[in-house]
Amino acid sequence: MIVYCRVTERDSDKAASLRQNGVEVVGIAVGRMGKPSPTFVLADLAKRGVTHLVVDAGPTLGQSLIDQGLADRVWVMHSPIVVGAADAPSAPVAPVAPGEPASPLGPAAPVAPGMPWRP
Repeated sequence: MIVYCRVTERDSDKAASLRQNGVEVVGIAVGRMGKPSPTFVLADLAKRGVTHLVVDAGPTLGQSLIDQGLADRVWVMHSPIVVGAADAPSAPVAPVAPGEPASPLGPAAPVAPGMPWRP
């Protein structure tokens, strides 16, 4: 396993702990956003012989890869289940005292399709 981080963090205690557990930690130059640059990460992976890579990215990394022309394919997975919907699968709720809400955040509210989720 390889973990990429800023060059300034490659000798940190966290990096040392990862190395002790068999993880290779690679310091990479940062890009405009102050985060390890996808261009440098992909260049390093190419040197290692990696020719295919699946990236399960969030919106920031995903958009960065597209903007920089680094993605040759984009697959969009869309779940038809709305988080918080009454029929959405969920983990069992731990028992609570009578009269107390099941969650300190209160009951879940459905999120309409296309609307951003906000805690």
